[in-house]
Amino acid sequence: MSVDVASSRPGRAEAFTGRTAWARNLGAPVRDFLNTETGSAISLLAATIAALVWANSPWSDSYQSFWNTKLSIQIGGGGIATDLRHWVNEGLMTFFFLVIGLEAKRELDVGQLRERRRIAVPLFAAI
Repeated sequence: MSVDVASSRPGRAEAFTGRTAWARNLGAPVRDFLNTETGSAISLLAATIAALVWANSPWSDSYQSFWNTKLSIQIGGGGIATDLRHWVNEGLMTFFFLVIGLEAKRELDVGQLRERRRIAVPLFAAI
């Protein structure tokens, strides 16, 4: 005869997930806040301030060491190895401009810029 211990004690199955009730209840509001434009902007601003403080603090050597960390991708006999700064500058910035280009195309096709007379101000600002 076998007894399912988790089902015999209600509320005990959650104890094995490693998350407390406080963490479960905090997750949804934080996630909802970060999904808003304001929440995203605040988290980006906080990360920027933290990076500036770290780079200009007595621990700036660890900041430089972080950016000089080598990161490599090997596939078979070939691969690429460069520092983290280069990956961000080249790889992530390329992805960023791809997303910006797709967003601009969407605005021109179905957004507010589909009327050609509205293009002047954003075009001037982009230049």
